Amino acid sequence: MSERENRVITSLDPSEYHGIERLSSSGCKMLLRSPLHYRTWRATPRVATPAMQFGSAVHTLVFEPDRFDARVVAMPTDAPTRQSNAGKDWHAAFRQQHDGKIVLSHDDYERCRLTASAVIRSYGFSRLIQRGHVETSLLWRDPATEVLCKARTDWFADDGSIIVDLKTTADASRETFMRQLWNLRYDIQAAFYMEALQRAAAVMPHSFVWAAVESEPPFGVAWYRMGLSELEVARADIENALHLYAECTRFNTWDSGYPTEVQEIRLPPWARRRSNNEAPIQEF
Repeated sequence: MSERENRVITSLDPSEYHGIERLSSSGCKMLLRSPLHYRTWRATPRVATPAMQFGSAVHTLVFEPDRFDARVVAMPTDAPTRQSNAGKDWHAAFRQQHDGKIVLSHDDYERCRLTASAVIRSYGFSRLIQRGHVETSLLWRDPATEVLCKARTDWFADDGSIIVDLKTTADASRETFMRQLWNLRYDIQAAFYMEALQRAAAVMPHSFVWAAVESEPPFGVAWYRMGLSELEVARADIENALHLYAECTRFNTWDSGYPTEVQEIRLPPWARRRSNNEAPIQEF
């Protein structure tokens, strides 16, 4: 199959997906910071943090429950501590025995089940998650820049009408999630994934929705949709990242970081409102 062909792959292993040299939504975010940051990020081996592993375990239990036992294992409650050499050897042997699996402590394993259960029991899940595709890799070539791109969705509907992304978080409230959304540029992820489905699967989703679930009691769940005007802003940033990637690839120049000149800083709109003692805008 030609690299130029747009493809939908349902059987690609996550490690294989991450090894593909194509531009992703995370890559776009790094490029918008600087090409130097992108090159450093791309060359750094991916190491899953405990929070990332917990999130992956919750994701599996929500979307692929039949595969949960093959992917996640709980540490026995009577496991020895690592304070002695014998204890360290036991833990090393246990992880080797379950190589390739996510190993959670007994408490985290139970917390994972409660977190996933909260999502499944939520109104949004029964309303939105019907027939669809899980952990699907989308590969395509951007027609304007010829840049090879990739995306890996949590879930999208059979007809491609909606994409759902699951986020585990400490606080799923609307105001906190909005702040996290802009700080981590989830808007770029949303716009990029919608473009991915359109290019690779020839369908245009009408909505990108996040299921935000708290990973501590009471395991609150909230569902958020990306606004159309916000998606347009994200698409403009993605277009800039695509052109920058194409230029850096063409000339093999990734050394540029932050601008060297002195830059003026002005208060953003939200800070001006706060300085004027105005109530924050609650629109999403």
